[in-house]
Amino acid sequence: MVLTNSSPNPRPIALNLSGGIALGAYMAGVCFELVRQARKDNSPLLIDLITGASAGAMTGAITAYYLLNREIPDSEYESQNLLERAWVERADMKDIDTVFAIEDYRQALKNLFKSQNESLLSPKGIKNIANLITENTDQLKVHQPLALIMTVTNLQGLLVTYENKCQNYSGVPAINHAETRRFLFHSELNRQDNRLQNIWGKVIDTSLISGAFPLAFPPVQDASSIKSYNLKNLSPAYFKICSDSGEQQLDSALPMFCPKGNGEQLNFWYSDGGILDNLPILKAIDLEASIQLSSSPNSDYLIQEEGRDFIKFSHEFNRSVKTERDQRLYVYVSPYSLENLESKPSLKKNDFNLFDLLFGGLKIPSIQQDAIQLKQIVKINEQVDYKEKILSHLETLSKNSSGETISQIKADLEKAIPYHHIQLSPITPLILNQIPAIENLEARNELEHLYQKFRYLFKTPVVEKPTDADQLLASDFLNAFGGFFDKKYREQDFILGRLCGLTWLHLNVSEIHTQSSISTLNKIFNSGQIQFDNPKVKDLKISYRIRLIRILVRALRMMTAQTQMKNSNKILLWLAQIVLLPLFLLIELLLTFALMSTEIVELLLEKIHHQ
Repeated sequence: MVLTNSSPNPRPIALNLSGGIALGAYMAGVCFELVRQARKDNSPLLIDLITGASAGAMTGAITAYYLLNREIPDSEYESQNLLERAWVERADMKDIDTVFAIEDYRQALKNLFKSQNESLLSPKGIKNIANLITENTDQLKVHQPLALIMTVTNLQGLLVTYENKCQNYSGVPAINHAETRRFLFHSELNRQDNRLQNIWGKVIDTSLISGAFPLAFPPVQDASSIKSYNLKNLSPAYFKICSDSGEQQLDSALPMFCPKGNGEQLNFWYSDGGILDNLPILKAIDLEASIQLSSSPNSDYLIQEEGRDFIKFSHEFNRSVKTERDQRLYVYVSPYSLENLESKPSLKKNDFNLFDLLFGGLKIPSIQQDAIQLKQIVKINEQVDYKEKILSHLETLSKNSSGETISQIKADLEKAIPYHHIQLSPITPLILNQIPAIENLEARNELEHLYQKFRYLFKTPVVEKPTDADQLLASDFLNAFGGFFDKKYREQDFILGRLCGLTWLHLNVSEIHTQSSISTLNKIFNSGQIQFDNPKVKDLKISYRIRLIRILVRALRMMTAQTQMKNSNKILLWLAQIVLLPLFLLIELLLTFALMSTEIVELLLEKIHHQ
C-alpha cells in the first residue's frame, strides 16, 4: 500500500534545480523550506518530481533523501539539516583545495613531465557532500511516488540508435554526451529486499558525478547496466553475436566493457551534468507526459519502451495526484534571473577583455541551453492550445460522426501532444520584491519585517527593490567559485534561499504554517553574530588570497605539462618544460608554506578576538 499525501488536494510540484557551483547554498536554502512543508502531515503541496544538474543534482539528491526518510522529526530537521551541512559547512575551499595540493607533492613530482594531473582541485569536497546522504539509509521508505532525474555528461559519448517508425529506416545513429539518470521510487520497492538501498547507492554515485565541474574537479568513472534507463537505445555496435549460442552479447573487446554484473555493464568517464543540460526542466515535463499516457487506452507500447517498473510507478503517481494536470507547478530554482537590461552588466557591455572571454565563455553555453529549454516550453504551450482547439472542434463533430472514430482521433492526438499547459514558477532572489503581493496579512508583515532585517545586516545598504540578484547573493564572484572561499558567504546565500523559499510558499500555497522557520530566522538576525555583504576578491582573507594564487600557479603548471607541439618544436617545448615545471612546483611549495603560516596566525587572531 502506498502512503499518499492525505491533504484533500495537495498542489503537485515539479522541483527543478539548476547548476550554480557555490551558489548551491542558495538553492539548498530554498529547498530547505519547500521540503520542510512537503514532509508535514496534510501538507498542501506534493513534491513528486525532482530534476537537477551539477550543484542542483547534489541538492536534489538531499531533497529526495528527506522526502524518503520521514523518520527524521521536524526539530532534528531544523537543527541538523544536511542541506545546510552540505553547502554551508562542507563546501569549503579547505576541503576542495587541500594544503598539499591535489594528492601530494610526491605525486606531482612523479608526474612532473606527464599529463597526469586531471584537475585543479581535489574531489574530497564533493565526496564529503555526497557521503552525507549515506547516513540513516536503513530508514529510507517510499511514502509517496517520487521521481528523481539527474543529468551527467558522458565524456566518451554514447552511441545510440533511434528507430524511425514512420519510414523504412533501420535506425538513425547518434552520439549522445548528455546522459540522463532517472530514479523512480514507488511502494513496491519497500518490499524488495535491498533494491531500494541499491538504487540509492546509484543516486549517491550520480550526485558525485554531476557535481564534478570540468577542470576544477577530476572526471569520475562509473558503470551502468545495459538495461538501465541511461543506456536506453544502445547501438548494436556495442554488441556481437556469440558463436556458440547465437545470442547477442556485449563485445568484451570494447574499452568501456565492464566484466562486473555478469558482463552486462559498460564503464564510462563522466563529468558535470550542467555542461550540456544545466536546467533539465524538460525532462520533468516529458516524464509527466509519459506517466499520463500510461493510463490511456492502447498504452501497451510503453511497457516495451519504458519497462514494467515505469508502469507500476505511473499508476501510483496518477493515484497520488488529486488535482487537474494544469494545476501542477514547474518550480525552477535558479540564482539568476533576467528582468531587463539592468539585470546583467553584460547586456550593456561593448568590449570584453581576456578574463571576460575566459570566464564568460565557460558560462555562455550553459545560459544558452537554459534559454532554449524555456523557449521550448513556450512552444509546448502553443501546441497545447492547438490541441484544445482541435478537441473542441471534435466535440462539435461527434454529434454527426462515428463516436468510435472520434475517440480514436482524440487518443492519437493525446499521444502526439501528451502535454498540458506548463505553469512555470521561478524562485530567484528577486522574488523578495513580491512580498507585498502576499494575501495573508500576518505572513506578509512577518516576511517584510524579516527582509528589512536581512537588508539591514549588509555593510553596504541594499536598495529596497533590487533589480539584480547579484545585489543579494554573496557567492557569485569569481564565476560563482567565490563562495567556496569563506563560510560566511555561503551562510548568507543559504539564509537568502530560506527567505525566498518562504516568500514563494506564501505566494503560491495556502494554509501553510511557517512560524517555526520565521522564528529561527529572527533569532539568527537578532543574534548580532552575522553580517552580510557583496564581497569582492579584495575582501578575501589573506590565506584565501594565497590559496587563489596557488591554484592559478597550479593551473599554469598543468597547462605547461600538458602542452603538445608538432615534431619540429618538440625540443623547444621540452627545454621550456625543463625550466618552467620545476619553477612552478617550487612556487607552489613556497605558497603552501606561506598558506600554512598565515592560517595559523589568522586562527590565533580569531581566538584573541573572541576572548
